[in-house]
Amino acid sequence: MITKRQKKVLFALIEEFNKTSKPVSSNFLASKIELSPSMLRYELRTLEEMEYIKKNNYSSGRSPTNKAYVLFINNFEVDQINIKDIETDEKLAKVFSQIEALFQMREKRIDDVLSESLNLVTSITKTIIWKEPQYNNVTVQDLSFYIIEDKEEINVIFIFSNGEIRNQILPFNADLKEDLLKSLSLYRKKIKGESIAELETKLTAITNNIDETFKVAENLLFSLTKNILTNIATKPKVENLNSLVNSFVDSSENTFMLQNLIHLLQTKSIWEIIDESKQINSKNHLSFFLEFKDEKFVDNSLIKKEFNVNGKSNTFFILGAKNQNYKVLLKILYFIEKKLSET
Repeated sequence: MITKRQKKVLFALIEEFNKTSKPVSSNFLASKIELSPSMLRYELRTLEEMEYIKKNNYSSGRSPTNKAYVLFINNFEVDQINIKDIETDEKLAKVFSQIEALFQMREKRIDDVLSESLNLVTSITKTIIWKEPQYNNVTVQDLSFYIIEDKEEINVIFIFSNGEIRNQILPFNADLKEDLLKSLSLYRKKIKGESIAELETKLTAITNNIDETFKVAENLLFSLTKNILTNIATKPKVENLNSLVNSFVDSSENTFMLQNLIHLLQTKSIWEIIDESKQINSKNHLSFFLEFKDEKFVDNSLIKKEFNVNGKSNTFFILGAKNQNYKVLLKILYFIEKKLSET
């Protein structure tokens, strides 16, 4: 069981490591915490044995482990905004002022105000934000198709009620062509107007009751539609990529992290990231994820935050460095949530 004094030492170490990204020396901790040198050494040794900190081979200092970040994050209580912190931190004060101004713009939609407020997070926290797509009320507006004769392919085009269009090439052979065309015509009637949220469930019922003549063709269409739906569901909107890139331009030490984040955008869906990471905390509509399987992201953390907008849940994912300033980030998120509750 970790003691209050050990927490004090550990949290001081984490906060300094978050600022510098360098192992923290015992001399620095001695200057911040009123403990005798022998007692400080004892507590540091105990924290190492408890696997909250680790020594670095290339340095005499120590750095926090994932276990330490779990404890650190779980001890946050951001129930109110600390006015002193805002007054003494110019960057934080500026962000709060800009968010306040956004919420006073009555001509803006509240969804846009929320997105723009979160974009401001980048300027101070160097994180990247995804918005989970909202498809509960989106329907299949139409399904079109045309044959590419010379390649023995059919281009199937899905048109959705929110204006999104997805297409996919479906190969066929001469024996299957007529059945496939008939199936497409029937299939179009079956899914037109259906909700995306319920479409996959209904597709299963459809394929279980189709004529055996069209079974092969319908199964192809079923697989195609599932692929389209997966493609939509795993492509959350990146809210602030331009802002993120700009925030890293003048900071060469963060170039490697930026490259990793862009790589992640190109190769991973947000659902894969969550599946490959460990959730360490979930409260107040806020979840933290650590311990990525992909080695490129072992120094990152992922935060999932839900905001209530006009009775509807809007989910955002925030990816940043593991050693980011969580206190600042959570204060901004809490402030945005507070402003939303006032609208």
